[in-house]
Amino acid sequence: MVKSKFRERASKSLQSAIAAKGENDKILELQQKISLLTAEAANKEELLKELRLKLEQKSGKAFIAIDKIKPSDQCRVTFTETTIERRCKSLLAKGQLEPLILIVPDDNSDFYYLEDGEVTWRAACKLVEAGEKKWTQLEAVFSNLSLDDNIHRRTLIHHLHSETLTPLDRAEAVVREMVTEVGIKTEEIAKLLRNIKYKLEKNAKGRTLIEQDAEAELASISLNEKQLQILEFLRDLQVDFYSFVGNDLDMVFLCDDLKEAARNQGLGCYQAKILNRLQPKNLNCGEVKGKNLRVKATEQTIAERLNRNDTRKLVSSIIEKHCPGKAKKTSQNKIYKNAIDNVENLSVEELPLEQLEHFQAIIQQKLAVVERHLATLKQF
Repeated sequence: MVKSKFRERASKSLQSAIAAKGENDKILELQQKISLLTAEAANKEELLKELRLKLEQKSGKAFIAIDKIKPSDQCRVTFTETTIERRCKSLLAKGQLEPLILIVPDDNSDFYYLEDGEVTWRAACKLVEAGEKKWTQLEAVFSNLSLDDNIHRRTLIHHLHSETLTPLDRAEAVVREMVTEVGIKTEEIAKLLRNIKYKLEKNAKGRTLIEQDAEAELASISLNEKQLQILEFLRDLQVDFYSFVGNDLDMVFLCDDLKEAARNQGLGCYQAKILNRLQPKNLNCGEVKGKNLRVKATEQTIAERLNRNDTRKLVSSIIEKHCPGKAKKTSQNKIYKNAIDNVENLSVEELPLEQLEHFQAIIQQKLAVVERHLATLKQF
């Protein structure tokens, strides 16, 4: 009944809006500006206010029951307890400051879908669960978007460079859009990204090439069509390639229990990456025991608010306890790989004389140690 009345009112309002020249174009222009903004949070909020006003003028406002509202397919899926609690306090103290922006589905569904305002909606749901019946309805305006629009990509562009998107949400959202863009599976996307990084690091001008968007030169270092397509996609989103592959990509492959802890229990995303080393192959145990050890370590990390360094120490101690020598070997392998990469990527022609002589001395000293150790090993 409510939806039927709204549709009648929306239809009349829409006719009036069409008659007003340029009004719908203004809404589309505002939505485009909001999508293109990156770190300008203040400007984004001003544009959202203006968008809400235009949508209200177009189709009016209404109070919608919170149990008739659902999240749309958005990139942001992490809403911490702290964030929700803060909004609960704001609702109780100041009321609802801004209406939700809801998408009206075309299939006569009984539900509306959120374009903007999910934190407020989640906070209202929590207040109702606590007995605050005042919040069973929220004020809303109605978007001109449909569920057929790419809501996920629009919200990714909207949130990508803001603090509202966690590294985990960002990584999963960017990779998901790459999968859609390139047409291959997540695992293949990861392989292509790591292969791009390897080829760039092998080339002395790799970082310069990617920063300068030198497509012809990038193709010359044997990047295939899909890899070039991925690089172009990341550039369009203004995502730093090296930072994404080095810091964020592995989060896509976190264990489900770690993703859940990062999204709902306050576990830091980068601590989750470190805890992900607690796998059966590193612990010399079965899946069930491996998960139990990881969950216990996760609980300790959260309870003691361990930073990244302390989390690494915790993980290394657990691995060492259950698989002696494994942690040290893993650490040595990482040091070895970094050293090899650094030496291979070092452009000695660009070093001043003093640094070049120092580098030569270090190499000669290390080479002497290597030769002695090799001689010892060959005796056996």
